Amino acid sequence: MKGLRYPNKEILFIFEPEERDEAKIVREAGFKVIFTDGEPRLKAHALNMGLAASKGEIIAIYDVDTFPEPDQAMKAIRAIEEGGYDVVSGYPLSSTETLLQRMRTIDLLDWCSSTTIRSLPAPSGYGSYFRREVLEEIGGWDEDTVTEDADLGIKLGLKNYKFGVINSPVYGESSGGFKNILFQRVRWIKGSFQIGRKWKSKTKGMSYRKRIEFYSTYQGLYGSLFMPVQLLVTLYCIYLLVIGVRSFYLWILPLSLLFDYVTTVLITTRRQLVKIDGLSLRDHLFYPIYKWLFYPLAVWMGFIQWKRRPMYWYRTRR
Repeated sequence: MKGLRYPNKEILFIFEPEERDEAKIVREAGFKVIFTDGEPRLKAHALNMGLAASKGEIIAIYDVDTFPEPDQAMKAIRAIEEGGYDVVSGYPLSSTETLLQRMRTIDLLDWCSSTTIRSLPAPSGYGSYFRREVLEEIGGWDEDTVTEDADLGIKLGLKNYKFGVINSPVYGESSGGFKNILFQRVRWIKGSFQIGRKWKSKTKGMSYRKRIEFYSTYQGLYGSLFMPVQLLVTLYCIYLLVIGVRSFYLWILPLSLLFDYVTTVLITTRRQLVKIDGLSLRDHLFYPIYKWLFYPLAVWMGFIQWKRRPMYWYRTRR
């Protein structure tokens, strides 16, 4: 934050009450510290407290584990003031040391590029800039989901605010280890189930395009619950074909799986905004397999958590 170049910037660090040791380090470095009141333990709650305590006309948010390039504030505010944007995000970059981290990096880049063409965007939690008047008009961040960025995107989309991704990276400490990455994905999916339930009755006020996006993104998750069964049936069809069973219908699922594989690889490679050191074509070729194996597990865990522990927030172990 000391290296973020912008005149007259105000920087606030927001901590949970038990994070006194971390807050002491930040305060000694010369920054203002705010403690949440402890409930609810959600990022949206912390962001709303920060918004209330801040004074700027442009509000920027960063996750605790992110590192924006020094000129990001200059680029973001130029895009808002000269480009007519109401909200902009930097593009997220993560570590590529392990296979799971590389898969998560492709996930993030794919999200980042796809959200630029959506009418219901999702400003990046890694680092985003907002006109203050926009946040105040839509009531800030709602505290009833665990994915406040996606929920905020729907509110922005319904008001037709202009969103963009600027050519500026935000480096993040990618969560290492299977459990960390899985539970982060579980939270994203649980939040998507919450958003689907929350906004379903309000889709009548959306445009035709927004409704298609909403149902394909959030209501489509229910179909993902059947992905393990579909995958098993597909593998069984392939087995029958290998042992010599001849039937036209046996080809339907294997060919659809092949089509999904090819299109996923093409989409993620074409959408990649920047060349990332450590990402290779081999990683993109493996990415569809990662989605088939990893995503259904996260969908089921997210669905169960949504029913049993809707507001639980897994704290990433670092």
